[in-house]
Amino acid sequence: MSRSYVVYIGLLAAFWGASYMFIKVAGREFEPAAMMMVRLLIASSLIVLVLVLQRGWRSTAVEMRALGWEGFALGIANGAIPFTLIAWGERHIDSGVAAI
Repeated sequence: MSRSYVVYIGLLAAFWGASYMFIKVAGREFEPAAMMMVRLLIASSLIVLVLVLQRGWRSTAVEMRALGWEGFALGIANGAIPFTLIAWGERHIDSGVAAI
């Protein structure tokens, strides 16, 4: 592994770990489902923005339509359900344990 990746791995660890801390802090005020909905809406908006800036609006719309229900189901199964369960679990355990 190149030494230049150390910075990237450190940033990834910081973002990954910070997300569990923010879930713990936000869990005091918000229900897990609402918190994850907001989190996923922000993330999906950023991803769509990056795609539009890279490929243009028309190409992004065509590619997203091609994903169809399969892409939607994948997002639910790999994003919405696990993150909601993690947020629910953090109501009962420490954020450090949840991050592991």
